[in-house]
Order: sequence, then C-alpha cells, then structure tokens
Amino acid sequence: MQTFQTHKAAVHSRHGLVAAQNRHAADAGAAVLAAGGNAMDAAVVAALVLSVVEPWLSGIGGGGFLLHADGQTGAVDTLDFNMRAPLRLDPGDYPLVPGGGSGNWFQWPAVQGDRNVSGFGAICVPGAVAGFAAALEKYGSLRWDQALQPAIDHAWQGLEMTGSPA
Repeated sequence: MQTFQTHKAAVHSRHGLVAAQNRHAADAGAAVLAAGGNAMDAAVVAALVLSVVEPWLSGIGGGGFLLHADGQTGAVDTLDFNMRAPLRLDPGDYPLVPGGGSGNWFQWPAVQGDRNVSGFGAICVPGAVAGFAAALEKYGSLRWDQALQPAIDHAWQGLEMTGSPA
C-alpha cells in the first residue's frame, strides 16, 4: 500500500484563497480571484493548470464530481463529469477475484489480471474537459479560452520537477 504525502500550496489574494497540490495551480487560481473572477473560475483554472504541472495525478484525461454551494442562498448543486466506460464494454471480461481487495488507493474490487486498473481494458472516456466547460458555463464568468490560458502558458514554460510522481 502506498502512502501519499500532500503539501498543498495555499495562495491568498484580496478576494479569497486557493489551495492546490501544486503552487503554480494555486497561484493561477488566486490570480483569477485577484482579477475579479469568481470561485468557479479559480477552481477550473487551477484544475487546468494542474493538468500541465502535475499530469501524473491531475488532468484532463480523467473525470470528476463537483459540488457548488451558493454562498448567498445556500442552494447546493452537483455536476458529475466522471469517466465513462466504452459503450461495448462487457462486464464479463472483468471477473472479480473472490474475497480479494485491490489494495489500490481507489479501493476498487480486485479483478483478475488487474484489467480494471492496467492496460487497454482500463481505459475510459474522460469527462474532465466537458465538466470544466459545463462548470464555467453554469457558474463561471470566464470564457473557455481565458480559463485555458494559464495552463497554456505553463505548458510553454515546461514542467518544473518537484519530486517523483510515484
């Protein structure tokens, strides 16, 4: 079993705080707040920057689930943009190991040959890009190109190595 240590960078701006696993993502989100963007804008920008500066665990190749709470009304909304299995996937191709635990940090059931976590049979259709776009459309104030720009800038600068991804 792996143990992950997290050291989240928290960046304050006059309009709020952004915490992220990588300081570049936190900086990008805080800059959005400082420029007048809202919390959803900052969250999406930070997530997109993470796709570039921490691609081994965060990125547009995955999916997610979002909770949005309105600070004035208290209304809570959800957005599910998780990954999807291929349309013609056959669950019979993923036989469970009787009494087996996977031991992975997702706590998925153990499958013969680890087909659900390794190899071409583990590939899903990502939902992150559609989810981030929907979050901006519904609750953000930035255009998609504006939200992408900080990640593009970091991609051109290159990846700062801060430690082993494994």
